[in-house]
Amino acid sequence: MIPMRRLRENQVMCAAKMLVAAICLLSSPVLGQSQRGKIIDADTREPLEFSSIGVIGKNIGEVSNRDGMFELNVSSLADSDSVVITFLGYEPLIFRGKEFKQKDGSVFTLQPKAKVLRSVEITDQMALVEFGKKDKNKFKGFNGWGGEENAGKGKQLGLLVDVDSEILLNTISIHVEKNTYDSVLMRLHIYALNSNDDPTEELLSSNVLFTVDKHSGWVDIDVRPYRIDVAQDFCITLEWVKAYGKDTKGGMLTFSRMPNKPGISLYRGAFESDWTKQEGERAPAIVIAASQIEALTNNRVLVHRRSASPSHATLTANTAAKPMVSESSTFTDYSAVYKTSGHQKAIGLTKAIKSTEGASGLLSESSDESGTVIHVDKEYSLVDFNFHLRFNTFDSLLFKLCIYQLDDAGAPANLIAAPVEFRIGKKEGWQRINLESYKIVVTQDILVTLRLVDAVSADNKSKDLYFSKAIGTGYRRDIRVGEWSSNTATARALYLNVRD
Repeated sequence: MIPMRRLRENQVMCAAKMLVAAICLLSSPVLGQSQRGKIIDADTREPLEFSSIGVIGKNIGEVSNRDGMFELNVSSLADSDSVVITFLGYEPLIFRGKEFKQKDGSVFTLQPKAKVLRSVEITDQMALVEFGKKDKNKFKGFNGWGGEENAGKGKQLGLLVDVDSEILLNTISIHVEKNTYDSVLMRLHIYALNSNDDPTEELLSSNVLFTVDKHSGWVDIDVRPYRIDVAQDFCITLEWVKAYGKDTKGGMLTFSRMPNKPGISLYRGAFESDWTKQEGERAPAIVIAASQIEALTNNRVLVHRRSASPSHATLTANTAAKPMVSESSTFTDYSAVYKTSGHQKAIGLTKAIKSTEGASGLLSESSDESGTVIHVDKEYSLVDFNFHLRFNTFDSLLFKLCIYQLDDAGAPANLIAAPVEFRIGKKEGWQRINLESYKIVVTQDILVTLRLVDAVSADNKSKDLYFSKAIGTGYRRDIRVGEWSSNTATARALYLNVRD
């Protein structure tokens, strides 16, 4: 006969074991709370370390380890959700949530994208430009991650960068406000922007990983080996990948904010989640050093050409923000010098700026469309569009560029191409917008117009926007009415660079 005391002890032990088993069962992937897998190269079968796994539009994400292994929490994954597995330089895999849940323990193979070796050769010295300044002890607040619950893999923060000419990136510097880890592995992202300033395509074709091992101060990232050139506004973001060690106060990594520097910062909580944008003095302290590639001429080499090979004598220029090189094109002869085809010239009102037109106040949306008649003597391909701002105190301006044919009476008729939207920052003077990727051809006199779509201000103070004017023929209309009125004395100061 078993003593009552021992029986009670056995009952307690049994209950404890059942409780432990229940806890293990609840935390087990058997119940579908997490999903495991491995990501490898389809050709070499080698693991792809630090691959990204995310759910479109949701803050659900993970980064694989050095062996390509990952474990993703899928407790809130709906059957209709889209799961994306990707690695820079590879074709992404996309699954519906229902299908992905059935692939626990699977090996996911990513196919490498067709690679294009890019050559950047300069026939004369490029000017050095800098976006931002490495001020010492002049910071205001911080952005970043504090505490284990906020330091999540795949989270990104960054800012928009305004450019007015083609540049080749040299170094990117970030200022660490506080780092309590031994080191943090980060990943750099550079995105093209759509007309709403939302990040779209990744401009990098390979992983750019760097380690933050300073407790504070500037961290410099040398990106020259990646040959990154951009010709329009873009954004830079920093992604948290992995942290190593932390002090007794807990983990924290924060980046300083630049004082008195309004900007647009971006943040998202996981790979493939939605972006959050903030305007005002919240931009992280990121400084970019670059080389300026000025207007292309006959004696300046091209960067990222379409359907080009060293055997061609002449090539067609193409300098869009995303490299526009066909998959069949591979540059292997780095000693070859490529030149533009055709003669380049400027047409329009480039000089004799006489006066200004514009307005003061808080502009939100304008119905005014105004432009200038440009005489065309033969067939040209458009290279870039240039216009002059005399005064501008807005932080960001979104414009729409339109090009019209003229009828027999010299009045505006039909559009010759789809309107081009572009955004500029707080700038004055001549503004240059690259048009080569749009492949617009003109053969006769045209009307080139600008319409302000949106104006952004970081504060509620009155702002100024004035365009410069020159001697020429201009047209103006209220798009709500549609009727054009002409002025044969003055027009907006603008011109086109073209190639025959």
